[in-house]
Amino acid sequence: MERELLFGLMAEALVRLTADKWEFPQPARTAAIGSVEPVRAKAGDAGHGQLLTAFTHGGYVLAELGVTEITVDAGRGSNWRYLVNGNEVAKFVAQNLRSGESPFPEFEAVAHAWIMCAEHFGMISSRRNLFIPHDDMVPCLDSMTRNGYAEKYGNQFLWTDAVGKAMQEAYRWSDDNLSLAKIEERVVDADLQEAIKTMPEIVRLAALRNDALAVQFALCNSWSDGQWKAPPEGAKLSLFGGIGRAQRFIELIVNSKKLSKIN
Repeated sequence: MERELLFGLMAEALVRLTADKWEFPQPARTAAIGSVEPVRAKAGDAGHGQLLTAFTHGGYVLAELGVTEITVDAGRGSNWRYLVNGNEVAKFVAQNLRSGESPFPEFEAVAHAWIMCAEHFGMISSRRNLFIPHDDMVPCLDSMTRNGYAEKYGNQFLWTDAVGKAMQEAYRWSDDNLSLAKIEERVVDADLQEAIKTMPEIVRLAALRNDALAVQFALCNSWSDGQWKAPPEGAKLSLFGGIGRAQRFIELIVNSKKLSKIN
C-alpha cells in the first residue's frame, strides 16, 4: 500500500514540477505555510520538456504511469498532454498500481526524474546532509521515509543508502554513494586554499571589500596550474565557471581573518 502511494506522490510532484512550476508569472500561493499548494495542472493541458533532459524524462515517466500522453516524440523537444487532473494524480497512480492495471515501473526511473526536477527548483537537496524541503515536496519525502529511502528529524530529512541507485542515475552521487557536489566542493576548496597562500595583494584587497566580480576575473585569468600568472599581453580576458567560486574564495579569506582574530 505504501509503495503504491509513494509512486503516486512522486507522479503528483512531477506534474507540479513539469507544469505548475513553469507558469510565468507564478501565481500567489493559496496554501498556508507548512501546507501543500493544490496542483493546478488539469487534464487536457499541454506540457513539454523545456528542452531540458530532466523535465523531458519527467514527462515520459508520467506517460509510463498513464498520467500523460506523448504528442510529439522529439527528445528534449518532446511535448505531451496531461490525461489526469493534477490533484487526482496520486490517487490515480496508486490505484492503478494496486489493481495491476499498470505495471510497477522501476523505482529508480521515477525517483531520479523527481530528484532532478525538484532540485532544479531548489525544492529538495540531493546532498548527504540534513535538509528542509519545500512544503510541496514534504508528502513525497514523508513517503520516502516510510519506504526507507530517507530519515526524518523534526522538519528535516536525511537520505539513506537505499536511494543511492536513483541518486547515481540522476548524476548526484558517486558509485559509493558520496555526494558529487560535496566532492567537487572539496576539490574547489583545496585549489582555492592554494591560491590564497600566494595571492597578490590586489586580489586580497578585492576579496576583503567583497568585490566578487574582481575576484572572479583574477581567478579566471591569473590563477592557473597552481600559480598566479599575469595574463599574456593582448590576451582576451574571460569569465567562466560562474561567480560561485569567487564568492567561496572571499568566504575562505573572511573566515580565515575572523579565525586569526579569535586566536
